[in-house]
Amino acid sequence: MVKLTTRDKRILGKCADALWLTTSQVHALFFKDKTLDAVRKRLRKLAEANYLKAVQTRYFIDSFHTLDDAGVSFVRLTRPCIQLRRSIPEHLEHLTAINDVRVSVESSDSNLRFFYAHWELSALGWKYPVIPDAAFSVVTDRTSTCMVEIDRGTELSKDIQRKFEGYAMVALTFPFDAVILLTLSPKGRTRSERLWAETEKPFAILLGTYSDMQRDGMWRMQFRHIGDGTRSGSLLSLCEEHASGEEESDKTG
Repeated sequence: MVKLTTRDKRILGKCADALWLTTSQVHALFFKDKTLDAVRKRLRKLAEANYLKAVQTRYFIDSFHTLDDAGVSFVRLTRPCIQLRRSIPEHLEHLTAINDVRVSVESSDSNLRFFYAHWELSALGWKYPVIPDAAFSVVTDRTSTCMVEIDRGTELSKDIQRKFEGYAMVALTFPFDAVILLTLSPKGRTRSERLWAETEKPFAILLGTYSDMQRDGMWRMQFRHIGDGTRSGSLLSLCEEHASGEEESDKTG
């Protein structure tokens, strides 16, 4: 019989939020001061007690963890709508990338207002015509709110362009600072940037790579501001610059 610790309960809650978490993601969120072996040992205990289900795939080194029967029963005490998941999702790489963004944002020392993946936004009643892969908001000297799109290189550039146009509609009633486009492909989307820059929009489009985020984290990695030449910087600095520019435009307009 496993006695759930406070950390165990937080892990179960996060698995409910994220659907599937890798061992490394659990490590980054809850075991920063421990070794991966210690993480695996605790996760194994939770799996043996049917709180978690662990699955290994041929494409990932890490195991994936989701709620099992006892875990679902525990989380349903406060969140009755949580569902048991029987199988690995079809777009596992996409889900993993979204949760890597979650880990990068949530494991930092930032004052986080919220982080929601697209499946959480849908459950919260998001009614806008475009649904981001994720949305988050942090408070520093000001509040910065960003939408995240994971670019796997499978969407046509014109389809991404239509998403940006949809975001312009979202911003009318849900103001935010930037759409972050994180590319999984090292080739990126440089040929499409001129088209995207021409979109009439009250937000910045910031281009970064998934590999840079994994190496440097969301707050230290460098983004390029599409439509503003070679300008680059950290996420919060570019959001602040964009907000200042919008304020100046409002004054002169």
